[in-house]
Amino acid sequence: MEEFYKERLALKLKKLRLHPEYLAEIPNQTTEMCMKAVEENWKCLEHVKNQTLEICLTAVIQSPHAIKDVKKQTPELCMLAVKTL
Repeated sequence: MEEFYKERLALKLKKLRLHPEYLAEIPNQTTEMCMKAVEENWKCLEHVKNQTLEICLTAVIQSPHAIKDVKKQTPELCMLAVKTL
């Protein structure tokens, strides 16, 4: 049964790589799922319902443009975005 869930997660992540907006359609987003999605494609951050600092840092490290999708911008995140421009 656990293998089934791993396969489903892998399929969802594959779809998210191509279509980040798909994350918005997932009602029960887990932190792990969102982190993996953002690791695959920083544009998924826009659709993460519960943005943790770690998820936001991951997105901003990939692209400073991700800062526009951070719901609670901190000085740390903003400075990181400016430094990586």
